[in-house]
Amino acid sequence: MSGGHLRLQQYAGDMSGGTANAFNVLLQNAPEGCAWTATTRIDVTALDTQGDQAGLILWRSETPYFNFSKVVYNRRNNNQWWVERSNTVGGVATAVGNTAIANAPTHVYIRISVTADGLVQPERSTDGTTWTAVGNAYSVAGHQQLKVGLAFFGSNSFRQAAYDYF
Repeated sequence: MSGGHLRLQQYAGDMSGGTANAFNVLLQNAPEGCAWTATTRIDVTALDTQGDQAGLILWRSETPYFNFSKVVYNRRNNNQWWVERSNTVGGVATAVGNTAIANAPTHVYIRISVTADGLVQPERSTDGTTWTAVGNAYSVAGHQQLKVGLAFFGSNSFRQAAYDYF
C-alpha cells in the first residue's frame, strides 16, 4: 500500500492456456449460489511497455486441467491499448472480446458480473460511468470453488500497477 493504492509489482509471467506462471495474483473465494459483481479501478499511467497486463482473474483449477479466465488491461504497443478477455478451458485459451481503447487512458475500470448460475460478463470503462462489454458472456470451466482477484504481469520490471479499489 502506498498513496492510498494497492501497488502490485510486475514480474515475468502470463495467465493464458497452459501457462499460469504469473506472480502477484491475489485471489479470494468468490460468492457461491448468488449473483455478484467485482469491480476495480487501475491507474495505468506507469504501464508503458508492450505486454503489461493488469486486471481481474477468475480461477477454478490448475492441476491436472487449467481452468481460469483473465480480464486485463493490455498495453499492446506505443499507441494501442485494449482490455482483453481470455478464457482457459482444460489448458486451451480462447481470447474473445478484446476491446480497443481509442486514446491512452490514465485509469481503466474493469468489472466482472457473474449470474447465480455462473455466467460471466466482463466489461470495461475509462470513466467509471460508460461501460463496454468485453466479448460475450461465458462460463469458467470446472467444479472447484471459483476464486476472484487482482493480478499484474508481463515482462520482469520495476513498474507497479496501482489499484484504487477492488
